[in-house]
Amino acid sequence: MRAQLENVFASWAVAPVVMDQLWAGAWWHLGTTFFRQAAIPWRGRMEPLIHLRLRLDQHLPTSSQRRILRRNRDLRVVRRAAIVDAQRRNLFDRHKERFREGVPQALEDFIGPLPARVPVPVTEFDVFEGDRLIAVSYLARGERSVASLYGFFDPRFGRRSLGLLTMLEEIAFARAQGCELYYPGYALLEASSMDYKKRFHGLESYDWERGWVPYPRLEEGGLERMVAAGKVQSVGD
Repeated sequence: MRAQLENVFASWAVAPVVMDQLWAGAWWHLGTTFFRQAAIPWRGRMEPLIHLRLRLDQHLPTSSQRRILRRNRDLRVVRRAAIVDAQRRNLFDRHKERFREGVPQALEDFIGPLPARVPVPVTEFDVFEGDRLIAVSYLARGERSVASLYGFFDPRFGRRSLGLLTMLEEIAFARAQGCELYYPGYALLEASSMDYKKRFHGLESYDWERGWVPYPRLEEGGLERMVAAGKVQSVGD
């Protein structure tokens, strides 16, 4: 296994074409901090990460993803330049109550204080039930690719699968913009609450020796069966 964290650097501005190259090299960023990471602490041990990306020309919604879109047709999705304010911090704080380990601290830790333009432009996806903001996600823009930085939602609406809804909205937006690749972030090699990222057609994973290779999609219902068997704490959608 490679080092847990390597090649860290900071930048306040990255050109879109360079951002495409960084994502393609398994770099990620939190605010202005860029890094490559092959493992994280998880349940008392180091666990390998799977860096994932989706080829947008191969994306085809699954039957469960189509159901999520139909189920949430009564909601309103608004796109805007990304911001951080009290309303979003409060929603983030409610969301993090779901976590029993690896509890996130602050929204700015993920997207920085000036996400609309630093270090790359970020588009925000807001989901409303009436006038109530119930979910937010942040999508960073490169030239031909995009990356989903973070998403969160009101736990009272957990049955709506809002995490997957915002991912589907981000994918639709990226395809409409002519992008080729969508980076949903990483998951664990073992079963975990991050496995919802493995449910998409057209996935690839990053091999540290060979680069990007096809990754088999997690079958419908696979994560739910693992939750029922006690192998995963919760479904992270």
